[in-house]
Amino acid sequence: MQEVLFYIFALLAIAGALSVILQKKTMYAAISLVITFMAVSIIYFLLGAQFIGLLQLIIYAGAIMVLFLIVILLLDPFSEIFLRNQSLAWVGLAVLLGAGLFGILYTAFGQAPVEIVAPPVPPGELTGHTQSLADVLFKQYLLPFEVISILILVAILGAVILAKKRIS
Repeated sequence: MQEVLFYIFALLAIAGALSVILQKKTMYAAISLVITFMAVSIIYFLLGAQFIGLLQLIIYAGAIMVLFLIVILLLDPFSEIFLRNQSLAWVGLAVLLGAGLFGILYTAFGQAPVEIVAPPVPPGELTGHTQSLADVLFKQYLLPFEVISILILVAILGAVILAKKRIS
């Protein structure tokens, strides 16, 4: 079953990535990118890398995509995608997909037995994937990590400057 889910979400990630490339409207491409990020996050969960999957979901599908959407809004606020869409077919499809997702989540989590949470591990005894990842990230790769954060900050400032020039 896990292998089937892996292939389903791998195909979804590939389809989402292709949709990002082939979309003509930037907002639709951004939504396709969110779908791709979520599919990759689920693949990480299926492979047993829960921490990386959660980071993928929170950082990329959440924070980075919010920044992308803000930049899209700043650079093209009068795009026709932001104007009111009269198509009820899309609303119906969104409601149908939302109900389907709710049904899947309810069957997955609603009927699961409640697990007893283990007592917290005392400080200094943390072991496992998260601790080893943090050691490597903040000791061995601290400089590249900080350089990437500065690069993202410069990109955001550049987008704001471009948007101000266009508005003025």
